Amino acid sequence: MACYDSSKAFVKNSLGIEDGMLQQFMSAFTAGFFMTCTVCPIDVIRTRLMNQPPDSKLYSGSLDCFY
Repeated sequence: MACYDSSKAFVKNSLGIEDGMLQQFMSAFTAGFFMTCTVCPIDVIRTRLMNQPPDSKLYSGSLDCFY
């Protein structure tokens, strides 16, 4: 939510777009883009570690999953 609020303030102050559908769309798009770029890689690493078989380790740690 903080990413959306920051994006909304940026769109309103820097671009001068007032409240409405366009401001909401641009704020949500910007927030979604940055959240995808930052959270998705971490989520993929977590999912890989959680889904590896317990008897044979495919990854030795989170850095191994990253590569």
